[in-house]
Amino acid sequence: MQDNYGWTALMKAAYNGKTDCARLLFSEAGKQTTKEWYGFPSGATALMIAAHENCPDIVELLLPYEQGLKDSEGHTAQWHANNKEYSAQVRKLLKKEGTKRLPPSLNSEVLELRECVSELAVENESLKRGLSSLKNAQEEADNEPSQMSQKVSSLEERLEKCQEMNRSLRRTLDQKTEEAKAITTCVICLMNPKDTLLQPCGHLCACSNCAERIMNQTCPLCRTPIESVIKAYI
Repeated sequence: MQDNYGWTALMKAAYNGKTDCARLLFSEAGKQTTKEWYGFPSGATALMIAAHENCPDIVELLLPYEQGLKDSEGHTAQWHANNKEYSAQVRKLLKKEGTKRLPPSLNSEVLELRECVSELAVENESLKRGLSSLKNAQEEADNEPSQMSQKVSSLEERLEKCQEMNRSLRRTLDQKTEEAKAITTCVICLMNPKDTLLQPCGHLCACSNCAERIMNQTCPLCRTPIESVIKAYI
């Protein structure tokens, strides 16, 4: 969600240096402002804002997701950092800013699906109780069999639809969870999370243990010789 100027909650967290909030808003990574505001031109990203406001922790978090993006004036996050006298640490982080970016995190989508499944489970139980109550009432209301039968039939139909939607959401949740694991798991050991950038290619594809083992070898994705590695805090 973006406001009238194209600012997202992630951008505002970056502007105010709220690292913990930024960690929860990775799904908004990659979005750009639509109008000039707060001194930033249109096309600005959360990474550019964090660089300008000298927030190294947030810069380090967002770099794999927004590196290489340019604002409407053709400037990258590195340019914004270089034009601030007090951002030496940020400039160092952005010194090897590349152009290859990770897709936004799937964590928020998975959480939303889990919430939907939970809500459907509650509704499912409520419908079961209502159905049971109506069946009991039907047995006692022999003088209104037709009307009661229609109510029971309607509830049974709603219950079946709810259960089918629940099953469908669970399948989607399982699929998204597996996709999230595939995106964040080390391509070498297939166990530990990816947390290390390979330099100079900039690929985030290995855990710190495997990155140390393949030091001075080649990147498993592009075969570029590895000169150094950088721990990424995701």
